Amino acid sequence: MFSTFLSSSEVCLASILILLVHSTLATTLGGNNKINVKDPRIQEILEWTESFIDRETNSVNSVKLFSVIDAKKQIVSGVKYDFDLELAHTSCPKISANDSKNCGFDHSLPHVACKIQVYDQPWTKTRKVLKFSCSDSPTVEPFMKKFETFEKRHKKEYSPEERKRRFAIFKENMLKIAELQKNEQGTAKYGPTKFADLSEEEFKKQFLGFRPDLKSSSPLWPVADVADIEIPEAFDWRDHDAVTPVKNQGFCGSCWAFSVTGNVEGQWAIKRGKLIELSEQELVDCDTLDQGCNGGLMENAYKSLAKLGGLESEAGYPYDGRGESCKFNKTAVRASVTGGFVLPKNETLMAQWLVRNGPISIGINANAMQFYFGGVSHPWKALCSAGSLDHGVLIVGYGVHSVSHPWKALCSAGSLDHGVLIVGYGVHSVSHPWKALCSAGSLDHGVLIVGYGVHKTKFLHRELPYWIVKNSWGRGWGEKVGYLSKNFLLDYRRKRPIHGYYLVYRGDGTCGVDQEASSATVM
Repeated sequence: MFSTFLSSSEVCLASILILLVHSTLATTLGGNNKINVKDPRIQEILEWTESFIDRETNSVNSVKLFSVIDAKKQIVSGVKYDFDLELAHTSCPKISANDSKNCGFDHSLPHVACKIQVYDQPWTKTRKVLKFSCSDSPTVEPFMKKFETFEKRHKKEYSPEERKRRFAIFKENMLKIAELQKNEQGTAKYGPTKFADLSEEEFKKQFLGFRPDLKSSSPLWPVADVADIEIPEAFDWRDHDAVTPVKNQGFCGSCWAFSVTGNVEGQWAIKRGKLIELSEQELVDCDTLDQGCNGGLMENAYKSLAKLGGLESEAGYPYDGRGESCKFNKTAVRASVTGGFVLPKNETLMAQWLVRNGPISIGINANAMQFYFGGVSHPWKALCSAGSLDHGVLIVGYGVHSVSHPWKALCSAGSLDHGVLIVGYGVHSVSHPWKALCSAGSLDHGVLIVGYGVHKTKFLHRELPYWIVKNSWGRGWGEKVGYLSKNFLLDYRRKRPIHGYYLVYRGDGTCGVDQEASSATVM
């Protein structure tokens, strides 16, 4: 009865206060307690603190926050915050009118380590600095320790000169990782994966390969008709024997071929009732519309396969990750391909098509994938542009996972968002980088969507929808043991590892997931 006298905003505020009381009681009363730096209130105080430090430093260029080393608060007559911060110089002069958020870091200058104590009394609108000291941050030593750990974990061996070069690249990548993590909107975790010693150019050349520049000036295939059906909250083609194990493209830009074979494997299994591992090497060697290890396009591959007649099995034409002369044997075809079609650039329609028809090949911006450990990825679009798709993947499903949002969004609905093959959907942690960090205008990787799902937050029960994406970098990449909690490592419903998969936010075109979706047709 009582709730009927409250407005929706009052109910929302009451819920927040209850959560805050619950959180406060779980800490030491009156003591110095650790705080969640992703809390919107703390984020606002950190922005104020960053501005204060920037004004007080003697540097020519502005500095901005790079990482929060430690953060605590103590309840007094107000709140006293103690921050240990690492700041980095930017490329923008202090006299510039540029917003610091638009200024990139200048890594040629040393970082700044600051200890600062801030007093805040919200009801009197009082905020001031009580203590403040800064010095150059010794960044090389912690980077070296991380690099040594990276070398041991991935069994890296370099000559002395090569090690210097790889360490320099590693440091640059660690700064990128920090930027991705700082701006992550989902639950994704980023860190030094096996690719952390590669430059951006090396990574793109060796492990991506989606080539929009190879697209025909006129459409090759029609747009699919999508039935307007009700879809379940989660769906995954792995549950229906339509997805083969995760494969590894190696040092060859053949992601597009893996996306295509994953799609055809799924289509053939659904239509014929038999799941067969098909040959990527056939496409690398025999598809004359694409460029083998130098990249390709899924839509072109469907045309080549229709001309060839189909795909041989993986066992009959095994993968070796090198472009060689074509050895195609038409009598050995195990899955006949007749053509293809493209899907509408609409994620609701993509999910409806997936549930009815099978996994989907897509192009995606892989900017966030190089350093992805697990969780639901939702980068800023500027870091993962949908206009720069560079990787072909396969979406095998979709889902919803829990996520933290700013206070102002606590009472509002969330939003949704790689080039992959979609085969299903489910419930798990998801990557949701800021769109500025994952632009839909820069697709560079081909993958496979195999499903989708939805994750729900523990307290406020907010929903984070995601796609389940099958990648082609082996089982040693992606969601894996050693980096995340058990809930991140196993699909909640199936209780199985999901090594080699990428979970990406669904619903707002994150990383261009909806820009280049397609499928082959089989006979």
